[in-house]
Amino acid sequence: MNLKYNIIKNLEFENDDLLLKFFNIKINKKNIEKVFKSNKYLYEKFKKFKNKDFTKVGLYKFKNRNSLRNISNVKNLKGTIYTYSIQFKNELLYEDILEKIKERLKENKNTRKLIIRVADSFLDYFKSDKYKNIDVSCLNLIHYYNNNIKFIFRALDIKNEFFFDFLLLYYFFIYPIYRKKFVNITFYASTVQNIKYLDIILNKIINI
Repeated sequence: MNLKYNIIKNLEFENDDLLLKFFNIKINKKNIEKVFKSNKYLYEKFKKFKNKDFTKVGLYKFKNRNSLRNISNVKNLKGTIYTYSIQFKNELLYEDILEKIKERLKENKNTRKLIIRVADSFLDYFKSDKYKNIDVSCLNLIHYYNNNIKFIFRALDIKNEFFFDFLLLYYFFIYPIYRKKFVNITFYASTVQNIKYLDIILNKIINI
């Protein structure tokens, strides 16, 4: 399935910011599940997202990946497993959050206040940067609109994580809300790593 996208703010240098929009997307859930099963690392993350399992079990063997470089130092992966993170940071179960979003969109399709906080506290980011002992989130916010969703990242690794992030976010945060509707998706990242791989990863995404 070919998806349309537009790079509103392109990347000029490493750690530059990016604004990217996908238009009228509707991906078959079974196609995503096939991709999950085709990659061992992705399938392990899928299982942990599904079970809201923030332990290191299953992912430790991938410790050489850039996103898991501090896995030996942290107690758990509470910042990495977003289905768990939103529960911890919003004091409501993942399923209940999504149900409330669906209900409110049905009641008021023009609402601008359906925001899921994923960001950690300043002190957690500070300790993670200085001591490398806390797993913090790369994703900061998820903002829902009628047939329109926005993901705001503090950091986005294009080469190693963006394709996987896209699939996991679609499966766990887009499909449950919009189901078989067409939806517009916006990604904003205030810092982006491995920028030269953007075209390669976008090509993989649009050909899911």
